[in-house]
Amino acid sequence: MEIAEWAESTAHELLKDALPRRWAHTQGVAAKARTLSDLLGEDAELVEVAAWLHDIGYAPDLRDTGFHPLDGARYLRDVEDAAPLLCRMVAHHSCALTEAEERGLAAELVREFRPPSRRLAESLIYCDMTTSPDGQPVGVGDRLAEIRQRYGPGDAVTRAIARSAPTLEAAVRRVEDRLARPARRSVRSCGLKDDLADVRAVAPFQVVVDSHSHRSVHPVLTQFSDRYPADIGRLAARGGVTAGRMGGQEDRELLPDLTVACVEDYVFRVAVDANYAGDLAVDATLFLGLAPSGLSD
Repeated sequence: MEIAEWAESTAHELLKDALPRRWAHTQGVAAKARTLSDLLGEDAELVEVAAWLHDIGYAPDLRDTGFHPLDGARYLRDVEDAAPLLCRMVAHHSCALTEAEERGLAAELVREFRPPSRRLAESLIYCDMTTSPDGQPVGVGDRLAEIRQRYGPGDAVTRAIARSAPTLEAAVRRVEDRLARPARRSVRSCGLKDDLADVRAVAPFQVVVDSHSHRSVHPVLTQFSDRYPADIGRLAARGGVTAGRMGGQEDRELLPDLTVACVEDYVFRVAVDANYAGDLAVDATLFLGLAPSGLSD
């Protein structure tokens, strides 16, 4: 059985009879996930599987803490022996950490499940926050308003939605923007010297290791910027270690010799946010004149 078929079957068994409206929503979220296949590439199946399973924690048989992202993720980990990344996506879907804080479960959630990358998290937010409780397409504003009305003032869900609404709305807008963009052409070789960082086109948001001082990247960015600014967002540099120092995605610090280089999104706007796992801040001097907070249109 394919993994997406397993996920659909699992959600069907847990939700269809016990919570038919939740099952309808789940079907709509999974259908929305399939529309992202071209955007997500090799991660498309993972997002679809997470879409099928994101709300299984509502099932009466799985209820433990009463916080469905945590209960669902624990079931996937402990009973289904699911992949850790899938469990993390379910545990943290749609800004679940904010609700966990409202319920006093934040420490427990992050101790057991590390947040997924921003790219994966936002993809699932888009699918969830643009699907109504009945599985129909809906705008994110209407979806949030319906949640507030359904739970009422004072509920932990309502409080969490009030706090996380800007993040949820921004995530949906970013995914919608990416969906609206035409496909980018491949980046051609610039004929750079062998001693420069190996620069290549990569999937959007992918983080790869840069073993060289960021100064070596400047000529690369200059050449591409002059020719086609949107290409900048698809570039990253990789190599071995620099100055005898190991580096990787978990190094969350700015160094004189930048260990990890990442450009978020395609550009026209370039921004970096060190608060998200997998989105490491890039030295602002990598772009001449770039303010630390980002680059505007």
